[in-house]
Amino acid sequence: MNDLSRKKKMKIFVNLITTLRFVYTIFLPILKVKLDKEVFIVNIVILFLTDTIDGFLARKLKVQTLFGSIMDTIADKTLTIILLVILLDSMKMLSLILILEILIAFTNCIGMKMR
Repeated sequence: MNDLSRKKKMKIFVNLITTLRFVYTIFLPILKVKLDKEVFIVNIVILFLTDTIDGFLARKLKVQTLFGSIMDTIADKTLTIILLVILLDSMKMLSLILILEILIAFTNCIGMKMR
């Protein structure tokens, strides 16, 4: 396998980690209801670890992509917003933080569209 082919496969692998993190995040509200509290927390920790891992691998292997960068931002914001929604159930004061996070995400989307 040549270096170009290997690098392309690594880009796909790193972007796949990021994309799967985004998709898995969408299912968190369902998992909150279905899983024990401790298992749910472990799932959240895994999501945060994969965020660290995909960024580390992309930089270390020099396989950063525009798609990966945008998907990482989307996955991060989605995770933050969904976790805030879940926490809102028990802490109503978080609604202000949730509104701010949604506004920041919206502003980021507008900024990307203007590029």
